[in-house]
Amino acid sequence: AIIMVFEMSASYLIILPVAIASTIAYFVSRQLHPVPFFTMLAHHEGVDLPSAEESRALPILHIEDAMGSPPEQIWDVSAPVADVLEYLKAHKLSQCLVRDGAGWWARVSREELESAEGGRRAASPVSDGVALERVPYLYPDLPVDAALRLLGAHPLLPVVSRANPGTLVGTMSIQDVFKGYSF
Repeated sequence: AIIMVFEMSASYLIILPVAIASTIAYFVSRQLHPVPFFTMLAHHEGVDLPSAEESRALPILHIEDAMGSPPEQIWDVSAPVADVLEYLKAHKLSQCLVRDGAGWWARVSREELESAEGGRRAASPVSDGVALERVPYLYPDLPVDAALRLLGAHPLLPVVSRANPGTLVGTMSIQDVFKGYSF
């Protein structure tokens, strides 16, 4: 309001009275209606925006704080389908990550491996028995928000070292996010 009045009048003489009037109007409006207008509109729309104080009070959770430990066995895409399937069954897992020599990661589900084994491809490598889709990888120092954007399309993500993306330091799933936020 101060800037608008100053621009409309183009006079420096009124800046002090306008500043005093604006300050008084601000405090009177806060006493009469403590919730700001745009916050009230957002609340009516179903959006609950955090205040600046709330944003500063919430700690930022990093992936390294929420990620799961790396698996005991890291499989290569050249591993036989039967071996990877046996590992998943023995550890009661529904999926695992496989690595290619080129440094990319893919997720393989138990169902895919079972259908490949049923199709008489048990001795063939995972890369031949299952259609592999590359998954993006995360770094431990990223905020968990970065993982949440990707976890909808990829239920299991590798967390790799920033210095060497071929080194798996952990995995990230939506359950890890829940554990990190203590739900």
